[in-house]
Amino acid sequence: MPKPVLTTPDLIWIKLHRRIGESIEAQQSGQLAEYWEVLAHHFGLAKEWAKALDYHLKAGRKAQNIYANQDAAHHFRQALKAAEQTPHSEARQLTAHERLSDVLATVGDYDNALAHIKRARELVSEAGFSSKDAVCRRADLYHKTASIYEKKSDYDTAFEWLHKGLKLLKGMEVIEAARIYLLGGGIYHRRGNNTEAIEWCKKSLATAEKIESREKNSVIAHAYRLLGLSWSRLGDSDRAIEFCLQSLDTYRQIEDVTGAAEAHINLGVGYFNQGNWPQATEHYLQALEIKRKTGDVYYQAVITLNLGGVYLNQGGLDQAAYYNQQSLGIWQELGSTYAIALLHNNMADVALWRGKYDEALSLLQKSLALFQEIESTDFLPEVCRHLAQAYQGQGELDQALEQAQRSLALAQEQEMRLEEGASRRVLAQVYLARNELGLAEQELQKSLQILEELNSRYEVGQTLFQSSLLYRQQKRSSEADFALHKAIAIFEELGARLDLAQAQSLQSSLWPSQKLKLSDSQTLDSTSERSKL
Repeated sequence: MPKPVLTTPDLIWIKLHRRIGESIEAQQSGQLAEYWEVLAHHFGLAKEWAKALDYHLKAGRKAQNIYANQDAAHHFRQALKAAEQTPHSEARQLTAHERLSDVLATVGDYDNALAHIKRARELVSEAGFSSKDAVCRRADLYHKTASIYEKKSDYDTAFEWLHKGLKLLKGMEVIEAARIYLLGGGIYHRRGNNTEAIEWCKKSLATAEKIESREKNSVIAHAYRLLGLSWSRLGDSDRAIEFCLQSLDTYRQIEDVTGAAEAHINLGVGYFNQGNWPQATEHYLQALEIKRKTGDVYYQAVITLNLGGVYLNQGGLDQAAYYNQQSLGIWQELGSTYAIALLHNNMADVALWRGKYDEALSLLQKSLALFQEIESTDFLPEVCRHLAQAYQGQGELDQALEQAQRSLALAQEQEMRLEEGASRRVLAQVYLARNELGLAEQELQKSLQILEELNSRYEVGQTLFQSSLLYRQQKRSSEADFALHKAIAIFEELGARLDLAQAQSLQSSLWPSQKLKLSDSQTLDSTSERSKL
């Protein structure tokens, strides 16, 4: 195909833009970073493709660093256009594709992010790297590919890419291996295997600590954050908070604002599980402010999901429903099956508090199906616990018993002590409704022991409230009053308005002649593990 013929006005125009670009380079040589965007523009119009390519890459990185995602994407796309006219530009093309993929993944455009990271992988062999550098670059691109699939909740495919990366590295102690172990730990966490998540985090830490580079501190901070999250799911909130504080401190040392935001999220989870909701909310809101500035829609959705859990525990059903709907809209756009499944569970919890058992059951069945679709068991103990409550609300006590027992089995299988304590309480509720008082008492005693060991104040309060109901049915009035008094004190301390209203209503009523408002025979359980992506 013949090249277009340039007319005299075209040549004058090209020469003008070249002179403008060269003039800026000469006059502003000490502060060129302020002019990268302008230089990219002028050299592009001057058809100085090599310079246009370099300046677009620099301008794109600059925009990316200040979270101007649209500007960054524009510059990386322009860099790729300039590269088409630039011989021997494969290494720079790889960088442009990789950077553009990063930006697209941040804004939730996962399919296009995958397309660009695929092209980056294809360019490794053409980019002129040394043998070792080529292996490391390819492994890192495998890691980035896996991270996009992880955000799409395609965990099997994500692990395929991670294992390809580890196989390629063959035991090399490099930062790329540390990143792969860290992402693998995150996926194990999402699938409910927190013990394995902790092991992969330890491998990541062990690898990173042997490397002398600034990058290692980012990996170490992330590993601490994930360790905190995993211990939180295993019920050890004190250890979780300790790791998350280490993570936040490390992120601050390296001035990583986005990483610090994610540490704030996980600190929020730790404090949430302890019943310290003001602290949890403070950390969530700090994280949300940062993520809004950076345009990170994924973590904005995580935070709004978690805030819904706080408001629900505090008794703000309308606020909880609002945040759940807001978060659901974002997750549906992003296409994250994991988060959509969790939100259906959380919306069901609101429906349970409102006594809408049919609605709750429908939402929970959808949640269960979605979690099973992606083979994630992380929140199944909670989903089954809520199913037990929904069936009990409908008077289907056999199905309620089956789901409560399943919830307990799943919690024990995954070594989730906090979940186990909550599941035993719900199982006791079902036994109480079936008038199997001895079994109910056994489960409540075990529940209380676990939850007091974990220092989960809200959960302890709920188990004490259920114990009060049992003791009243057993005609053990003094024990019932004592348990109820302790529950009321906890709910007042925490600001758990709905729980407090129920407990005070019971205190002022004549049991069992009056029935509680929110359930056929028992109060509904509002569990503490709503946080947490």
